[in-house]
Amino acid sequence: GKPLLYSLKISHYVEKARWTLDLLGIDYDERFSYAVLGIVLTGKTLPTLQIDSRTILGDSDDILAYLRGKYPKGNFLSAELSDEDRQLLDGMMEFGMHVRRFLYGHLLQKSPHIVKRLWREGTGPVVSAIGDFVLFPIAKQVLIVLLRIHPKGIERSRIEVDKVVDKIDALLSDGREFLNGKELSELDIVF
Repeated sequence: GKPLLYSLKISHYVEKARWTLDLLGIDYDERFSYAVLGIVLTGKTLPTLQIDSRTILGDSDDILAYLRGKYPKGNFLSAELSDEDRQLLDGMMEFGMHVRRFLYGHLLQKSPHIVKRLWREGTGPVVSAIGDFVLFPIAKQVLIVLLRIHPKGIERSRIEVDKVVDKIDALLSDGREFLNGKELSELDIVF
C-alpha cells in the first residue's frame, strides 16, 4: 500500500516531510493526528511516516534520510551542496528549535488564546473545553520546561534566528532562486 504520513496542519517539521514526499512524486496518504495539546502531554512527535507494517519513521530528519537513501539520484535530495551549505543545513534543526522557543515565548505571554486554538485543533468540543481549563495550564508548564522558555532563552533564540535569517538574506541578495545558487536542494526544503 501507500506510505501513510501522520501529521499536523501547522508544523515546519511536517512541512519538511510533506514537501519532500510531494516533490519526489510519491503517492501517499495523510492522516491528521491528535492536536498539539496531545503531543505536548504524551511526548509523541510528528511527523511520522509509516512505510509498511514494519517500517515506521519517527521524525522529519529520519524521513528525509530514508528518502535520500531510497531515491539517491536525479532529484533535489541529490543536489550538490558546498561545505558552507552543508554547515547551514546542519544548523537548521537548531534554528527550528530557536524559532519555536521564540514564538512560543511570545505567544504564551501575550496571546495564549492563539496557542489554545492551535493546540486544540482537531479535537471535539468536550476535549476543547477540558483542554482550555485543565490541560492547557499543565501543557503550558511542560512546554516552558521542555523548550526552556524564559526571558534569557527567548532573547538568545531571537538573536540566533536573526543570525540565520541574515545569512539567508545575504545568500539571496544576489538574486539567486535557490539557496545553493544552482538548483532546488534539501537546504531550501529544510529552511
